[in-house]
Amino acid sequence: MDPLAERFRRERERLGISIRELALETKIREPYIDALERGRYDVLPAVYVRSFIRTIGTSLQIPADEIKSLMDATFDDEAAHLADFQPTSRSSRSENHRSRSPMQRSERQRQSLHPWTW
Repeated sequence: MDPLAERFRRERERLGISIRELALETKIREPYIDALERGRYDVLPAVYVRSFIRTIGTSLQIPADEIKSLMDATFDDEAAHLADFQPTSRSSRSENHRSRSPMQRSERQRQSLHPWTW
């Protein structure tokens, strides 16, 4: 288990707060708090992970600098692990598609649309 998840669980138990009580206080759903305490960041909405961590850390009275260092350690390890799985090249079709402006349409695309859309 990663140190951030372990720290959250230990601190919550030390304060004698249940997951339900923490969920009511932070307005974060119980399954998300449980996932954070297990280090299961993949089941959380990605855009909220860091916000959830800060909110729970503040609620558990963990110092902000400690939360930041634990987040950096946890997510730097994950980023290094995920770097091995990044694609090294894109297909030529993908590059061609992205090089075209979104407003540019090919003649074939125009013909496939109904006449009243132009």
